[in-house]
Amino acid sequence: MATSKLKELEVMVQKLHEERQGHLDAIAEIDATFEQLGLVMPESPAGAALTRAGKRRRKPGPKPGRKKGVRRGGRKKAAAKPTGKKKVAKRKVTKKKASRGKAATGNRYAVSGTDLITGMVSKAGAKGVPGGEINKVWKAEGRAGTAYNILSQLVKQKKVKRKDSEGRGSLYVPA
Repeated sequence: MATSKLKELEVMVQKLHEERQGHLDAIAEIDATFEQLGLVMPESPAGAALTRAGKRRRKPGPKPGRKKGVRRGGRKKAAAKPTGKKKVAKRKVTKKKASRGKAATGNRYAVSGTDLITGMVSKAGAKGVPGGEINKVWKAEGRAGTAYNILSQLVKQKKVKRKDSEGRGSLYVPA
């Protein structure tokens, strides 16, 4: 049974080699025809862009010999009249509706995020609190994002120190 599968595979590979050789022969014919007509095919897409006649197209942009920004013919734009006053767009101030599911920012939680984290770290003392544990408490309170943003701010402000732990993550101890 295994030999019949092997034979099928050998026949299929042989057929693919013959088909590939046919394609290579066709490409050689096409190249020869182009050579007779005096056309040169680019080797890569970055090569010359050929039109049907085999000529190079010009680069996009202004036509050669013209100054940049000078228009020929057509309708001229009317000059704006200076009024002396700058127009300032007025923004509409609207109250956020509670039905949208978003609470007013600022007084969302009884304890701020920084106070929550500094409280946990100071309660743990010198042994420290892992960042993952702080983040679990953060998520349990339903806060958006992660606690790691506030933790890195507190480390930069030198209110909390970051220590390497034996396992994954870091330990946070009071500064």
